[in-house]
Amino acid sequence: MSQNNRINFLLFILFFSFCAARAQEKTFIKEYTYRASEMDSKASCRAISISQLRSALLNEIGVYVESESILKTSDVGGKFAQDFIENIATISAGITKLEVLEEKWSGETYWMKASITIDKKNLEESLKQLVVDRQKVKELETLKQQLNEANKKLEALNSELKTTKSESQKSAIARIYNSEINELQSVDYFLSGKAKFKAGEFQQAVLDFTKSIDINQTNSDVYFSRAEARLKLNDFNRALLDLNYAIYLSPSKWYYYFERGGAKDHLKDFHGAISDFDRSIEILDKAEDYPLHFVDYDSTIDYVFQKDGTIAGIYFLRAQDKYAIEDFEGAIKDLNNAASYDAKFTKSAVVYWWRGNAKMGMKDFSGAILEFNKAIELYPEDADSYFRRGRAKLILEDINQAITDFNSAIAINHNKEDFYFYRGLAKALLNDFRGGILDLEKVIEINPKNANAYEIRGEYKHTILDNYGACSDFKKAYELGNTDAYEAIKKYCK
Repeated sequence: MSQNNRINFLLFILFFSFCAARAQEKTFIKEYTYRASEMDSKASCRAISISQLRSALLNEIGVYVESESILKTSDVGGKFAQDFIENIATISAGITKLEVLEEKWSGETYWMKASITIDKKNLEESLKQLVVDRQKVKELETLKQQLNEANKKLEALNSELKTTKSESQKSAIARIYNSEINELQSVDYFLSGKAKFKAGEFQQAVLDFTKSIDINQTNSDVYFSRAEARLKLNDFNRALLDLNYAIYLSPSKWYYYFERGGAKDHLKDFHGAISDFDRSIEILDKAEDYPLHFVDYDSTIDYVFQKDGTIAGIYFLRAQDKYAIEDFEGAIKDLNNAASYDAKFTKSAVVYWWRGNAKMGMKDFSGAILEFNKAIELYPEDADSYFRRGRAKLILEDINQAITDFNSAIAINHNKEDFYFYRGLAKALLNDFRGGILDLEKVIEINPKNANAYEIRGEYKHTILDNYGACSDFKKAYELGNTDAYEAIKKYCK
C-alpha cells in the first residue's frame, strides 16, 4: 500500500469511527419565547425560559425513550411504570446537560434556543442505574415538584398583580415573585451540577452546587451533592463540612450518615465512621422498606466496595472500621450480618478475605486459613490471599506449605517486598539461609530503606558466612532506625 493510500485509508477509518460514535448521539432542540411581566427583569426572564425549555426537552426525551424502547416499563415495574414518559423525563433531569444555544432580550420578550444531546447507549445504562436508586429518584421527584410549584406560583402572582392597585400589595407580590425566581435559579444550578457530576466534571459540579447554595441555603440535597463531588476530588475535610450541614438540615436521611461515614474513613476517624454507620442502620431498620439492590462488584480483593445503598453494604463497611480499631469479633459479626441481608455477600471473595484478617487478629490462625481458602477458591488471582494464608501457616509452623503460598503470591505479583521478606524468614527456619539472603536482597532492591531487611540479612550472613558482610548490613540497619542492630554491632563488629 502506498503512503498516500495508507493515509487515505487511516482517514477513512477515523471518519468511520467518528460517524459510528455520532450515530449513537441524538440532539433535541427547542425554542421558547417569554413575554416579560411588570415584575420581570432580564435575569428572571432567563430563569423562566431555562425552566420551560428544560421541561419541554426532557419530555421529548421521555417520548423518545418510550418510542425507541431504550427502557421498557418492564425494566422498572411497579408504580414507576405508570406515567412512564413523565417519569423518564423526571429522572433524565439528573443525567442530562442543557446547553443554551442562542438567547435574545428585547426588554419586553426573552427568546431562547436550547438543546440536550444524549448518547443512546449511555442514556440506557444511566437510566437503568438510576431507577434502582430510590433516594436519587425521590430527590429528582422533589426537584420537579419544586419547579412545578414555583412556576404555578409565578403564574398566580402575575394574575394577582393585574388586579392589584395597592402599591404596598404590589411590593409584597414582587418580593414573593423574586423568591420564586430564586427557586428556579437554584434548582437550575443544582441540575446543572448533577449533570456535570455525571460527566465526571467534579470541579465544575462543585461550582454549580455552590451557586445553588448561594441562592438557597435550605436544600440539604445540594450540600450532600456538593459533598459527593468534593469526595471525588479527595477534598475530604470540606466534604465533611457539607455532610455535617446536610445532616443538620435533614437528620433523618440514612444515606447522609452513610456518606459521612465514608468521608470519616478517609480521614482515619474510624470511631466516627462506625457511629455514622450505626445511625444509617438504625434509620434503615425502622424503615418500611430499604434498598436491597446489590451491585456485582469486581472480583479483586483490594478494592473499596462501591456505594450500592444496601443495609448489607453498610454492615460490610462498618466491619472494616471495626477491624481498624481492633474490634475483630465485632467485624466478624458485621460481615455475617452483611451475608444474612444479602446472600450475594457469601459469594464475594473480599468478605472471606476480611473475615480471615479478623480471625488473624483474634489469633485464630486455623480459622483464618479456612477463610483464605474460600477467598482463593472464589478469586484465585489475588496474591494477597495467598500471602496472608502463608503467614497463618508460618505461625502454625507449617513451613513448607507457607513457602508454597508465598511462592504463589510472588508468581502473581513479584513487586511486593513483604512477600519476599516473609518467604526469606520461612526459608531460614528450614536452615536455607542462602535462600533467605536472596529473598532479603530482593526486598532491599524493592525498598532500599527497609531497615529490618538489612538487620536480618546481617544475621543470616553472620550465621553462614562467618560474619562476612554482616557488619555493613547491621550498620545500614542502624542508620535506617533499627535499634536492634546496635546490639549486633557491639557483639560482632569492631
